[in-house]
Amino acid sequence: MNARAVFHLISFLLIFLAGAIASCSIVSVVSGDPSRVVRALLYSGAITGVVGMAGWYFTRGPMHLSRRDGFGVVTFGWLIVALFGALPFVLTGEVSSPLTALFETVSGFTTTGASALEDVESLSRGLLFWRSMTQWLGGMGVLILCVAILPFLGIGGMQIYRAEMPGPTKDRLAPRIATTAKLLWGVYVLLSVFEAVLLKTCGLSWFDAVCHTFTTMSTGGFSTHNGSVAAFRGMEG
Repeated sequence: MNARAVFHLISFLLIFLAGAIASCSIVSVVSGDPSRVVRALLYSGAITGVVGMAGWYFTRGPMHLSRRDGFGVVTFGWLIVALFGALPFVLTGEVSSPLTALFETVSGFTTTGASALEDVESLSRGLLFWRSMTQWLGGMGVLILCVAILPFLGIGGMQIYRAEMPGPTKDRLAPRIATTAKLLWGVYVLLSVFEAVLLKTCGLSWFDAVCHTFTTMSTGGFSTHNGSVAAFRGMEG
């Protein structure tokens, strides 16, 4: 396995992840979360970004991926993304243990939907937003997003696509694999926007509408309420 190439691409994933985590701090500020939560989200994004940029810098060089390298990116990529994705849960201090934080993050990115949290309504909104976003990113796959951008880096993404996509076939929507990845993400984003608007018109707040869009588009099932969709009972009237 070409370890340098593998971790070079994983470093790119960490840089993207850093931006996603940091964006949750904006939601936290708008929602009026305690300043410690905003700082924790910013610190989590900063740590992830610094590690990602350092990894990107020290692993630069010619890129050529074999099928084995593709499996390496997928395997180590999911593991490392899950570890850094757990930082917001740990640094905010709102989750009881690092193991619980890791479980919640892995469940989110894999869209499993299992949760170790007994009272999600006690979490700050910024952290709830990140919790929902992990499922949205996992629903389409952060590695497929990586494939869509790889051509700008001068790297082919077919090996990652083959390793990431489940099932016996790897049919494409377009001749170029990056074009297929862009089409998939484009449709995913468009449907997400459409659902969020519909949920808002049905009476949900923008926060609940977006969070539930994240988790239903990915079929993950996380909710911002302990009662899940039952919390909105009676809104149809």
